[in-house]
Amino acid sequence: MEVLVGTSGYSYPDWVGGFYPAGTRPDKMLSYYGRQFPLVELNFTFYRTPTPEMLDKEYGLKTPALKAVVSKDDNTSATFEFGGETKGADGKPDGGQYARQSQRPIVFVVNKLDVELLQKELRDRTIFTFDAAKVKALKLTGWSNVTGKPTPYEFERKGPDEWALKPPEAITLDSGKIGLLVKDLAGLKADRFIAQNPKIKAAFDKDEEKTGLTIEITIEGEDKPRTLTVVNLNGDKANLGEDKGYYASTPSMPGELFQIAKTKDFLAGPLSKPAYFFKQ
Repeated sequence: MEVLVGTSGYSYPDWVGGFYPAGTRPDKMLSYYGRQFPLVELNFTFYRTPTPEMLDKEYGLKTPALKAVVSKDDNTSATFEFGGETKGADGKPDGGQYARQSQRPIVFVVNKLDVELLQKELRDRTIFTFDAAKVKALKLTGWSNVTGKPTPYEFERKGPDEWALKPPEAITLDSGKIGLLVKDLAGLKADRFIAQNPKIKAAFDKDEEKTGLTIEITIEGEDKPRTLTVVNLNGDKANLGEDKGYYASTPSMPGELFQIAKTKDFLAGPLSKPAYFFKQ
């Protein structure tokens, strides 16, 4: 049996210099307390089940600022609601936030920093992860806005740092640029996933055939190539404002649309024209 030990309340000025280190501010008490105990009791929630008025006035839980649904392996789920900030004896926020669970009427306190983490991107942003040295071939298809139709180019690895066109043509490749693109794709992460943004989705679908570039990566030991379709939505015609950028999709994540290369622009050259990969 697991036993959790805590105290009745935590925001006591006379605990500073004893339990709390000297100089601890009220807004830092809960974070320190949480490193010492896993549980804190708020006595006033035990006297009666909180009414809707109490939930709204005291805790901000009638219309919570955030809801999180946790699904479990037994097909059950629990909803956690997070409301207003807690305040110390001086009436100022002390780093906590009121919360409750759907199956229990008790209001409890969590660290506000933990709630802020829930509002950030929680899913793994990894799109591809593979050994760049094991890439055997790279096929790029696109550039319709430059060539007038979807144009394919396939690059085949001939050595650690050497690439050649397949089938061969009287063109000298810049193997260094191909190698850099492969390395950037090998650890590709999404900057963010686009959940339900019809404006971005419409712009992506509209420009996919015209400015999109489909990248197929053949890797040693894998039966099928990994595929990524990238569309440049940086232009003014996309009318996306602050949402301008490179957006992509991959068959390995059906229905997903995500933004990439926001902090490191490695796609401007490859998407510009096929000649980017040729030595002048």
